[in-house]
This record gives sequence, C-alpha cells and structure tokens, in this order.
Amino acid sequence: MKKALLLGVILFTASLAQSQIDSGLLAKYYFNNQSTADESSNQNDGVGFNLTLATDRFGNSNYCYSFNGDSSRIDLPDSLLARQELSISMWFKTSTGGALIGLQNTTLDQTANQWVPIFYVREDSTLNATMWTGNVTNLNDSTTHLNDDAWHHVVISGDSSSQNVYIDNVLTGTGPGILVLTNMIKNQIGTAVTRGSWSSAPIGPSEFPFDGSIDDVRIYNRTLSVGEVDTLFNESNPVVSTGIQETAADESVIISPNPANQVINIQTDISIHRIELIDMYGRIVREYTNVANQINVGGLDKGFYFLRLSDKEGTVLASKKILKQ
Repeated sequence: MKKALLLGVILFTASLAQSQIDSGLLAKYYFNNQSTADESSNQNDGVGFNLTLATDRFGNSNYCYSFNGDSSRIDLPDSLLARQELSISMWFKTSTGGALIGLQNTTLDQTANQWVPIFYVREDSTLNATMWTGNVTNLNDSTTHLNDDAWHHVVISGDSSSQNVYIDNVLTGTGPGILVLTNMIKNQIGTAVTRGSWSSAPIGPSEFPFDGSIDDVRIYNRTLSVGEVDTLFNESNPVVSTGIQETAADESVIISPNPANQVINIQTDISIHRIELIDMYGRIVREYTNVANQINVGGLDKGFYFLRLSDKEGTVLASKKILKQ
C-alpha cells in the first residue's frame, strides 16, 4: 500500500512539474517524431529544408537534426517570435558556428531591412544573444567558447522590462526589455540575417547559416524562472525515461500503420485484455480494455509512445513503440 501511494505521489509530482514547464508553451520542436512538427498542442509546425537526422545529446540516433552550414533551416509560422514577452530554449553543438534562430521582415530570398539574429555562435566562437532592444547589442557577457563540438543549452527570456541569457544553466547576461517590431514576421531556426553592425559575423553574405546539430527547441509566450531553466537543462532522455523496452517476444504482435494518425490495427494470436498507451515521460495517457484488433489514437499529441499489452492477470505480454503523427 505504501509503495503504491509513493508511486502515485511520484507520478502526480512529475505530471504537475510537466504541466508547469509546459505553461505558456507556443511551440516545441524536439524532433523525436523525426519531423519538424510542433509537438505541443498548438500546431505551430515548422517547415524543414535540407536537414539531416542526427544523434541527440543522449546518444539516440535520428532524434535531432544536423544543419549543413549552407542551405539548412526550419521556417517557423509567421510572427511566432514577434512578441513582447518571449522565451526560447534550445540545445546545439557545433565545431564552427552560425545563427541558431532569428527573425526579419522578409523571407530569406529577399533583402531584409530589419532583422535580429537572436542567437548566433560568433566567428570568435562565443555566443551573441539578444532580442531586439532598439540597438544592435549582445547581452551575453560570457567568453566561453562554444565551438567545441559538445552539446550546449542556451536560453533567452524577456519581457518589456528586461531580458536574461543563460548558457548551460548559468546566467551569463542581462539587459533591457524587448522592443517589438511588428513587421518582423518571418522567423526561422538554423540561420539568420547578420549583416551590418552585428559583431563577429560574416561581412559579405546576408545570412549566417548554422553548421552543426540543434535539438529540443521550446518557445514560450512568457518569461522563465531560474528554476524552470534548471528543469529544462536537466530534462531526462525521452527514450529511456519510461523504462519500457521492446523485446524479441514482441514480434508476436504486429502494429500497423506505424507511424499512425487516427487508428492502429493490432494483429496477434495472444489473448489481450488491456492495452496501456504510455508517453515518453512514463505517463499512462490512455487505457483500452477488452479490445478486439483496433484502437483509436486520434487527438493525441504528435510523438513517440509505447503500447503495453497485458492479460487479465496483469502480466505484460508485449510492448510496442509507435509514432503518432
């Protein structure tokens, strides 16, 4: 009884923490579904160009994207970043540099006359970080070199009164509040316009495309606390946090289609009494009992899930990993 109560408290606490860190979330690009789709419920899907699936910071293959330093980018929905209150959290690694995210008043094939490269790894390998303040500036005071081909976490969070910059869970700079230029409606991940007075960026080309890997991008319509930055920095591996693994015995169960959008068909000779649908945080998000050969997954957020199949006695018969599109 005590163990069951403790487990319930742990699951409730984890669920509460997750709901708090998701509050005010505009978009979530974790690439765990091997696409540029928004994994929040807001449908702010990105459109990717010339991306390559790569290995994330946990060692999971095909769970992040590599950018080629030339033509790779993810276009975001118009005006996603043009906000008076905004926070951006993202992970990256590079051995060279480039712009991680930015916005401007035109598409990139046109000549912009207003632009802000929010994050870019400069030619001197340090980070330039700012949202528009009315001046070309860099709010990051750290001289740490970030072109070491290691994963780094960066956050910028601000409103009309101030902005804070964090690198690897350390506050590295503060500055004036955000000044919104409403005509800067075009925004993207993986490149930004840096010409003009932006320091330690290429003088010739208009853009400064990123060369390296990017993962776990979150965009909020609010500021983040120090504790929330810490939570994002210490997020667990989405693949292993459930403790569920597919096994050879699972070959007795055939799931189709996979990826799935609305309906999943289950083909098996074993007697299934209960099916649990478990997300990558280990939470049971749906349960099905006395199912025949089909379950409905419509309405679920996009991403990876596990199907855990058990008999009447509660014995787990099989576990299958699925991708909800």
